[in-house]
Amino acid sequence: MKTPEYHIDICGYLSACLGPADDGSSWRNLGEAVLSVPGVRGVLLAAWDEEGGPPVALGSLPRPAEELAALARGVPWARRREGAPPSAAREILPGVLAAALGDAAQPQGVALVSLDEAEARLTCVVEGVAAGLSVAVRRRQVERDILRLQDSLNERMAQMGDSAVGQLAASVAHELRNPLSSIKGAAQYLRNEYHDQVTMREFLDIILEEVGVLARITTEFLDFARPMHLNLKEGHLHDNIRKLLQVMKPQMAGQGIEAVVDLAPDVPPSTFDTQQIDHVLRNLVLNAVQAMPHGGALMVRTRTVSAPLPGIEVSISDTGRGIPPEDLDKLFTPFFTTKAKGVGLGLTIVQKIMENHGGSVSVESKPGSGSTFTIRLPGAPGAENLRVGR
Repeated sequence: MKTPEYHIDICGYLSACLGPADDGSSWRNLGEAVLSVPGVRGVLLAAWDEEGGPPVALGSLPRPAEELAALARGVPWARRREGAPPSAAREILPGVLAAALGDAAQPQGVALVSLDEAEARLTCVVEGVAAGLSVAVRRRQVERDILRLQDSLNERMAQMGDSAVGQLAASVAHELRNPLSSIKGAAQYLRNEYHDQVTMREFLDIILEEVGVLARITTEFLDFARPMHLNLKEGHLHDNIRKLLQVMKPQMAGQGIEAVVDLAPDVPPSTFDTQQIDHVLRNLVLNAVQAMPHGGALMVRTRTVSAPLPGIEVSISDTGRGIPPEDLDKLFTPFFTTKAKGVGLGLTIVQKIMENHGGSVSVESKPGSGSTFTIRLPGAPGAENLRVGR
């Protein structure tokens, strides 16, 4: 049996509602799609959570939207026929079908339509819309809860002190490493066993990719927790920068990112831990690249500075989306992140490395205009006598 076109359209609009929170346009678009279904005269979509916003009311409704929403709030949704789903629709007024969003015992909203006449197919439409929007509302609640937990965790860590937080991070990382190694080994074995089954290999590749993400996170935990002992040697920052950009060249080219390099010729050799400074540069360049998923320009500049103390500055700039002003002061706070797959320790470790070198890291950003991260290394004693043209 061919699926009616209006059902296909509604499913597509429901998918849009499951994305990140927006200004309510996806709910309105969904409402317009439902209104176009033959037999539907009016539509009301309302969420009662903290960020629900005003209800979406379209077409011809028998009563004002606020009155219908209040009526729906008072419906005993938990009382439903045996075996009925939580989003089961019921007629709350003559010619008005409604279904609760979320848990029927504590509904978070309502999907409601006024009809020319009740039909089984329209009941399915209302229940399908309510089920989809229930997921959207729950997702919004989870995202809000995560932000609250993150703020609470940051407050607790500020009270605990760096030593206790470091011990906690190391403990978590060590507990994760062994299970991750087992999962990776099993996935690799199964991938070889099912080498001729494309679908199975795709799922196993996803597992291996996600294990890699978790492994990187555990490494960040350990880097954050362990004491950083410096292995200082004389080197030239320009060599480290050129090497990193050469490694990153394929990824940047694939994203349409142009590298603009301005290395001041009067920058002298200096003394630093090559491995740790490579970590700093790689982290900042990767962040810049990730901020420009649709292309842009990556600018790397160096210069010598004399105040307040002699030293070398490296600035890494992007032309990405920028950083909201309210997030700038949190960037170096442990576990603060705006990335979907991040733990929020990358910039904390960068700051720790720079402070261990007697240097610093700072950031300037404006939403829509990109960001610039600047690291400063102190000049090595006598370095002014070792200047080379690089």
